[in-house]
Amino acid sequence: MTDEVVALFVRPLALAPGDLVEIGVAQGYPFFLGKRENLFRGLACLCPVFHLLAQLVEFHVVLLTFANIVKYSLGRGVAAHGLGDNFTYYTQCSNLLGAIACAACLVAEVRELLTGRAPGRMARVLKYWASCCLLMTFVVVVAVLAPMLESAGRPGFYLMFVEGAKPITHFGAPVLVICSYAVFEAVRPMTLRQSIIGVAPTLAYALVAYPCNIARLWDGPYPFLQVWNMPVWASFVWFAVLLVLSFALCQVPRLAGNAFGKSK
Repeated sequence: MTDEVVALFVRPLALAPGDLVEIGVAQGYPFFLGKRENLFRGLACLCPVFHLLAQLVEFHVVLLTFANIVKYSLGRGVAAHGLGDNFTYYTQCSNLLGAIACAACLVAEVRELLTGRAPGRMARVLKYWASCCLLMTFVVVVAVLAPMLESAGRPGFYLMFVEGAKPITHFGAPVLVICSYAVFEAVRPMTLRQSIIGVAPTLAYALVAYPCNIARLWDGPYPFLQVWNMPVWASFVWFAVLLVLSFALCQVPRLAGNAFGKSK
């Protein structure tokens, strides 16, 4: 067992309660607020342990997400469609972003435990982006895609949340990534104006998807992107609605982080 492994996994568990409290205070955990100081100081002993558990959860999310993307790509047939075609779906892109964000935060948190150097801003921005995009995936599935399938006589909610790996891509990953961001990456309060950066990945996807549909390079893959199957005004309405919805959903991880994160 190397010294690094000992420092990462063994030393935090062997520290005295007083040392753990000092670590909890130094890392900015909000367990010390309120009148019951002794109780919160006792809970602070568990902060480094919670931090390690968070890393393991994020690493698990990374593995599940990449495994699902590979499985989905093989299922659709890489040879028949090409690997790029498998990522025309916003769901796949948002889950891939989530995996990248979790991996970046995992590396940053391990470095923090080993060297004391706080995670950089980019890792936190990636996790915020991933939280916003995965929440967008969840809401669009619940409010648009599943009802469309149900209205067509198909079991929409079963297909969207139970079949295959969709419990992970449509529900599990959004919940885990948003909770992880709110508790561990939200290190300072975010304003409404600052939250507009959460729209950037969705806007980038739309600026690729719409031209590709206009040029008939893509067919959807979602009904509201099929510009040739609706009037021009309807495409503009869908574009505006999706951007407004994206900005509105950006407030969920922002408010959760402001309420429960280290910034509290």
